[in-house]
Amino acid sequence: MGVNNRAETRTEASPLLASVADYGTNSAEPLDRYNTREGELFDNVPKDKRRLGTLSACFLIFNRVIGTGIFATPSNILRSAGSVGVALIMWLFGSIVAILGIAVYIELGTGLPRSGGEKNYLEFIYRRPQFLITCVFSVYAMITGSAAANSVVLSEFRDGYEKPNNFHWDKFWEGSGTDVNAFVAGLYAVIWSFTGYSNANNVLSEIKDPVRTIKRAGPIAILGVSAVYMLINVAYFAVVSKNDILNSRRIVAALYFRNLYGPTTERALSAFIALSTFGSLLAGQFAQGRVMQELGREGILPFASLFASSKPFNAPFAGLILQYSVSILFLFAIPPGDAYLFLISLASYCTTIINALVAIGVLLLHTKAYQATWHWDPPFRSPKVVVIVFFTANMFLIFAPLMPPVSGSKTYENLPYWVSEQIFYTPVSRISKLTFLATQSHSLAAFAVSLLGMTYWYIWGTWLPKRRGYRLERCYTLQEDGISRWVFRKVAIE
Repeated sequence: MGVNNRAETRTEASPLLASVADYGTNSAEPLDRYNTREGELFDNVPKDKRRLGTLSACFLIFNRVIGTGIFATPSNILRSAGSVGVALIMWLFGSIVAILGIAVYIELGTGLPRSGGEKNYLEFIYRRPQFLITCVFSVYAMITGSAAANSVVLSEFRDGYEKPNNFHWDKFWEGSGTDVNAFVAGLYAVIWSFTGYSNANNVLSEIKDPVRTIKRAGPIAILGVSAVYMLINVAYFAVVSKNDILNSRRIVAALYFRNLYGPTTERALSAFIALSTFGSLLAGQFAQGRVMQELGREGILPFASLFASSKPFNAPFAGLILQYSVSILFLFAIPPGDAYLFLISLASYCTTIINALVAIGVLLLHTKAYQATWHWDPPFRSPKVVVIVFFTANMFLIFAPLMPPVSGSKTYENLPYWVSEQIFYTPVSRISKLTFLATQSHSLAAFAVSLLGMTYWYIWGTWLPKRRGYRLERCYTLQEDGISRWVFRKVAIE
């Protein structure tokens, strides 16, 4: 992306637990409220490479968010909610979280207007241990950017239907339960449906006047998505009965068109769903490919030069191939009955962890110590109460799945709910006490992802250098295709 006409070498005299001033910023100071016009100069990208305006940025977010979620998840959400009223509350909650989230990401995007999104923000905030957050986020990026969940969705049609009465007051709340675990499982499906509201942040190096554009495009897109989602859900419940939705498994939109226009349109709708899914895939992979390219520019990943390159099609081809490979792996590795729900829950849980870290980081950046040290005074600052509520919502979504589900209920058909039991005896009463540590399969997988990233960081940055007697030295270089990136060299320790 950015082009640097000189090679700059910097010796790393301190260990990886130390911090570096330019980590995550590509040697550029964050923008402040007085130099918003310099957004295009932040990443040193030629002006002719910036081809996306406000409308393009809006659709980049809108198309990424509205993919399969609004078609594929309503039955799962209703099943978790138990009633139509609680299901609508879940969608409202998702809208609020997305609106709060876009405010947080606008602040970070205007302060660090460079492609890469969360990668840049986490690197800028969490500088110690050095490069640890990059290694962990790299694994998360491969999962959250996977197209597997969208690829699972297939049309499912049923014959016969009943007339709905979902908005009668006695039916509106019928079936509401108190299972927190089931409620959160439904929220993850809602969160998945809103995934992508920070999509434009991933390609800011290709957006004209990125500071002004992200401040306009983000709110317009997410408010539009929230309104569309609420109206569509009201339309679903007005036309399709609760029993039909629960038995439809995923594609409620097909039942909606069948009830209104007959079985013929139900089949025709599959083409529209496929187009929506395809549009979401294109918007998502367009941005995620750039994220993988930015990770390649850091020089930490294996085959970094390959991921950083724009060859052979002037696009991040290697990153796209990696995303495709991960998607295929997920499709074949997960039992068919659980595939869609597990994939959206895993991606949502990983995204929730990242959002929580981002929210904590923004709260730190709002403190005087961080503002003075890292010169954080961006063109747009989200209100502290917004960041706190956003952080609280994400922490709830992280810890709530650790609570055991109600007896007899299960989230997945084939995947397990992990529960470990320990027995302790008090020395006086000899009464046994039970302690439970429970977690959903997707939560366990998300924690395993973090562990995988940490393991790679330790082996690459600490264990191998000590074992083989070298230290890592970073230099800034220019590739043949004009892409600048960091390179690590192994320097022998005498």
